[in-house]
This record gives sequence, structure tokens and C-alpha cells, in this order.
Amino acid sequence: MSLPETGLVIYDRASVIDRAWLAGFVDGDGAIAIRLDQGNRGTGHWMVFVSLFNTDHETVRVVASAYGATLHHDRTTSSGRHSLEMRLKDSKAEILLREIAPFLRVKKRHAE
Repeated sequence: MSLPETGLVIYDRASVIDRAWLAGFVDGDGAIAIRLDQGNRGTGHWMVFVSLFNTDHETVRVVASAYGATLHHDRTTSSGRHSLEMRLKDSKAEILLREIAPFLRVKKRHAE
């Protein structure tokens, strides 16, 4: 399937159950944000971000690989475990949000 707005081609890589699971993951361990990027010329544009944090590094890596996200070691939990952060921005974040939006509960209005 092609998204005309972005020119990107996405594949039916996620079943309904996978998208619902991922929406729950984003609702619980994720963040959705919009930020104004001023750029080099002072002309700003809005950027969309989606981040996921979790101590299960393999799960974060699988999701990051499916959506082309960057990975960052983030923080240490109170129990001493290290979490891994996955970050998506702009068109990649929009693709993920389109796929999971119908299933979001807590962060639904952030995704719209």
C-alpha cells in the first residue's frame, strides 16, 4: 500500500492483533509528542515524535526494526535495570500512529 502524502510504501506487516498490542505498548510505555523545529533559516515546521521505553530490549528492537526507528539507551530503573528507547519522527512516526490509532485508549487524542 502506498501513502500518497509521503510517497512511502508500507506493507501489511502487522495484523490487527499486532497493531492492538503495539497500541497498548505505546499507551503504557510510550510517548507521543509534537515539537516546533526552528531549522537553520528560522522557518519552523512541526515534527511528530513517538518514543517507546522498556527494559525488554528485544521487544523494543523488534518494533524499532519494523518501523525504522533509532535506538537509544535511556535510563536505569529503580531496580537497576536499563531501559532501551526507540524513537521515530515525522513520516515514520505518522505511519506507526496511523496503524495503531484505532486501538489507542490512553494516548488516542495525542495521536489525532
